[in-house]
Amino acid sequence: MCFLRRVVFSFPIAAVLFLSQSSTAGWLEFGAGCPEGSQPVVYHKQTNSEFICFDVELQGLQADTVVHDTTEYIRFNNSPGTVPMDSTGFPEVPVVACFVAVPDNTDLELLFSAYCDQTFHGLSVYPAPLDSLVTDSLSTPHISEYFRKNIDAYTSADWFPADIARIAGEFRLRDQRVAVVDVYPVQYLASEDSIRVWSDIEVKVNFQGTDPVWNQAGLGYYDQIIGDRLIGYEPDPDPIPMGLPAGSVFRHENTLIEPPFVPDYVIIVAPGLDGSFVDDFAAYRAALNGFDVLIANLTAVMDGYGGLSEYVTPDIIRDYTEALWNWGTPGDRPTYLLLIGDHEEVSCMSYPYRLPTKEQGSPEGYANDEWLVLFDEPREVISGLPDMIVGRFPARDTDTLQDMFDLIESYESEAVPPYPENLVNRRRITRLAGTDNDGASTSDTWEPSVGWTDSLRTWMGYEWDNYYCGDGEDTYYLNPPNPDGSSMTSDDWVDACNTVFERGSQVAFYSDHGDFHMFSAGLNWIPPVPDNFGAPCSTFDDIDVLELTPDGDHWTPFVLMLCCSSGTFNHTEDEHENINIYRGLCYDRHDSIPYDFHSDCLAEDF
Repeated sequence: MCFLRRVVFSFPIAAVLFLSQSSTAGWLEFGAGCPEGSQPVVYHKQTNSEFICFDVELQGLQADTVVHDTTEYIRFNNSPGTVPMDSTGFPEVPVVACFVAVPDNTDLELLFSAYCDQTFHGLSVYPAPLDSLVTDSLSTPHISEYFRKNIDAYTSADWFPADIARIAGEFRLRDQRVAVVDVYPVQYLASEDSIRVWSDIEVKVNFQGTDPVWNQAGLGYYDQIIGDRLIGYEPDPDPIPMGLPAGSVFRHENTLIEPPFVPDYVIIVAPGLDGSFVDDFAAYRAALNGFDVLIANLTAVMDGYGGLSEYVTPDIIRDYTEALWNWGTPGDRPTYLLLIGDHEEVSCMSYPYRLPTKEQGSPEGYANDEWLVLFDEPREVISGLPDMIVGRFPARDTDTLQDMFDLIESYESEAVPPYPENLVNRRRITRLAGTDNDGASTSDTWEPSVGWTDSLRTWMGYEWDNYYCGDGEDTYYLNPPNPDGSSMTSDDWVDACNTVFERGSQVAFYSDHGDFHMFSAGLNWIPPVPDNFGAPCSTFDDIDVLELTPDGDHWTPFVLMLCCSSGTFNHTEDEHENINIYRGLCYDRHDSIPYDFHSDCLAEDF
């Protein structure tokens, strides 16, 4: 129903759509009283043996205006709860991706109805850009957008897309079949430069078959976290058990033979990092969590599945993980995979600490350990929802590995009041959002978003710090205001980084287009730039790390560096040979590190 729906613009539509700037933004509200940033709401209505039915209700859209060759376009790529359509050159309309639980042994038929439409004229929708990996000597590898426009699509007299819902594909999450239904609440009529917005869409997926088979095994541990994200699936989470009897630990020496139990927790360890301390950690995990733990040395995996290959490949590891999975049954599958070892370039295949990951792209590659557990998916599918929960200790020596074990056991140890000083900031998250690439962003658009991080820390009962620096200039209150939406200066940024790391946090997020050598703010990366531009005063770099003085005996923060160049952390062989690029940032020739010449990275110094 839509009798309560109305369209509200938070400021005049001309101001949203027709300002002659590189980017302006506004919130288009389609639900009375829906606050800015509201995501589409999906309601599951009914599931039976013949169909599943659900509604998608649009609350609003984030509408940004961009200019290309003096032509203004409206763009929805930052609209909450949607993803942009990625057909290069075609109108980049927003998509609500819906994951739907469906039975096996059936074909799927999609029907839909749409209500409550509003049409707006004189608006040209931005074409989906070409995303391309840029690798040159002036910057770290990064993805850049390139303008592309399909002439036929932008002269068409038909609404695009023609259908406002379609089955985009399917996959399996553990033993559950999942259909992906894309819903398009916005259509574009290129011949008239008009958009039509549907704020109420009903979708029905029919099951065509006489004997649908529903998953009865649940999703295992995923029942704890899936919530309402899987339409039509009712999770039945068991309470996290306490005081379970200790599980078993087994060394899988002959990896071609089925182990004596289906493990809950699988450890695959590089041969140069194996030892009794791995067995000790497995025993600790078995005792604390009641897990049955299996340990496999990479040499044993190679013996069983290597064939004629001269070195371990990701496919060999996946052959083994799939065997472990298939030895289980629905409802009794492995849940966790821990990889111990650092992945490297193929040229470093002889390193005893090497445990490869799946990489895609050339020459730099994107790493994805979760590919090793994308069971029931073709191997050319690189990314998806993993069937197991995967982690990695990227250690290169046994001392570092044992430090990691000790730190985890310390974090998981029970704390009773009065709490020691070094636990004061254990329940604290820090979010650091750096600079936009061109210093012209209109807001803090970095992921994880402010809202997501705030909801996470609220759910966990944590305190938090949130810093967004923008371009490093304190011009926010000028008229006109600074377009980056931040009053934080570069000096403030460095001071904030010093504060949060000297005080300690349990988790720290850093998001930026930056570099693995610095947490940058106010640094314009567009060449040509003057020597030492923005550095070191506007960066928190490896030299700052070495000068940190902890406040008290706090534990080390766990830092998630969510920037393009932190990537795979495999910058090994003379990565920084050209010292004329950004001279003075943090080059240090005093330490001869065998796998990273000239300059330390933050990870090494942390």
